[in-house]
Amino acid sequence: MSEFRSVHHPGDASAVRVYAGALVTPLGTCMLPFMIMATVQVLQGIDPLPHVAIGAPIAFMIAIGWTRFRLSSRIAELHAYPGMAALRTIDDVARDGSLNWQPVFDVREAPGKIHLTLGHETHTLLDQEWPDQETLLEALRSARYDRTDQPPPSRSSHTSSLSR
Repeated sequence: MSEFRSVHHPGDASAVRVYAGALVTPLGTCMLPFMIMATVQVLQGIDPLPHVAIGAPIAFMIAIGWTRFRLSSRIAELHAYPGMAALRTIDDVARDGSLNWQPVFDVREAPGKIHLTLGHETHTLLDQEWPDQETLLEALRSARYDRTDQPPPSRSSHTSSLSR
């Protein structure tokens, strides 16, 4: 089994640290309009508390949703096995989720990216996000054409080696 990590892989960081780090930019972006509005209201002599008390929780919820979506949609790991492959998102890696093996139906190379069809979904892997692109492409092509009777492992190699 081959394992590949994207540049977005969180490594050994805890789920709390991964989410906290990813929440900074969305939270700042969502809170900026309310901070500007509050400043303008203070300069005009208007009490900003009612608007901020309503707007701040809305901004927090939007930022949390934005962060959750980004972490659950950005691919961080790819595992290749004869006939199958599994992808894990940043959220899956941070929470140590199990591998969801799917058959590899197609691997197409395009300028700057690889289109990978697993099961019923096509994923785009950008060259700049995946180091060692040639080895990754070779492993995916091998996974597409090679078959085995052995079932793939249910956990990634780094977690199964830690549990022994």
